[in-house]
Amino acid sequence: MRLLVLIFTVFASIALGAFEEIESLKAGFIQTIRSVDAKEITYKGRLYALSPYYALWRYEKPMEKEIYVHNRQVVVYEPDLFQATVSTLKDSIDFIALLRGAKKIDEQTYETVILDQRYRVLAPRGVPQSIQFTDKLDNQVFIELRDVELNSKIDKELFIFIPESSIDIIRP
Repeated sequence: MRLLVLIFTVFASIALGAFEEIESLKAGFIQTIRSVDAKEITYKGRLYALSPYYALWRYEKPMEKEIYVHNRQVVVYEPDLFQATVSTLKDSIDFIALLRGAKKIDEQTYETVILDQRYRVLAPRGVPQSIQFTDKLDNQVFIELRDVELNSKIDKELFIFIPESSIDIIRP
């Protein structure tokens, strides 16, 4: 759970730092995590973000999972387990506003430091294409963004988690 929240915060803090006009983002993603012992796991899915306070990560492979972020609330829905975990963050996440915070390093690279960790985004032609960072467990994390759409219409209803009656709701 912490890694997922960290990914939200990281992406929110670095990807679009110089892009003041961004109000929404849609993209496919491939997220690869490589551990210190060189084991690797890859996730694929779709990312949606809308200003202010909305984000949705839909993981499709290797398993289905949906992560909803709205303001301070995070819902991690795991359909295979018939459960959703609802958590409250210490601070609100204005996803798009935080995206604007990274500093330009060169023509296509942006960087930020959050909680003593450095994050780097590759954004050729001003469109974010990848995010790289090392997490607190020394895992190398690489998120590739595909088919990025900026400022397309996204209905706020997409970000509302409506649980089915058959799932367990967990509130740690």
